[in-house]
Amino acid sequence: MLTADHGTNVSGDRKGRPFHKTSPPGMNEARVPLVVHVPGGGSGQSDAITQPQDIFATILAIAGGQAPETIESHDLLEPARQPSLERRRVALCGTSVSHWKRWGANKVLFSALDKDWCLGFAASPQQCQLQRLGSPTDVAAGNPDVVARLRTEAIQELTRRGVDPALTRWLESEGTTAFPQEFQPTDAHPAPPTWKSYFGRLYHGV
Repeated sequence: MLTADHGTNVSGDRKGRPFHKTSPPGMNEARVPLVVHVPGGGSGQSDAITQPQDIFATILAIAGGQAPETIESHDLLEPARQPSLERRRVALCGTSVSHWKRWGANKVLFSALDKDWCLGFAASPQQCQLQRLGSPTDVAAGNPDVVARLRTEAIQELTRRGVDPALTRWLESEGTTAFPQEFQPTDAHPAPPTWKSYFGRLYHGV
């Protein structure tokens, strides 16, 4: 299995950061290669939307297992063999929701991507950024319908994944309401007493 941590920012579309990862990732950073070689497994390819957690189910499937239903992970060999098979409408990428309070309504909080567009999602719709696949140009002003659609789909996906309703209500208010004073960054919070995340502040800083 060959993939990458993140894409490259070689076009210099973010001033002062021409060659490395930025946050939240833009389209040229969120789209990465993924090649899987399975001896005797046939061949195929797919442009289906995937997320890093799908590697888990893919490895299990190769080994003859199956991911538990409680874990959202999809076998990527299935759409490679059945190109019409789609598991996701959008992909989400960004950093911990614990940063949202500090960033506020006017800063891009995360990215939502489909096959044609990358939306830099800000709580305030006027501050959202929109890129078409293959172009670093922000075209949000000329495509309000695309911004609105991707905003709706992103909030729906966050809700489906179990993000604290207090946070999704704030996003739905377009940042016009007060940021919630209390929310649960993840269902792993608080963490077990003997466990510590690799990134020490990932689940803190509410």
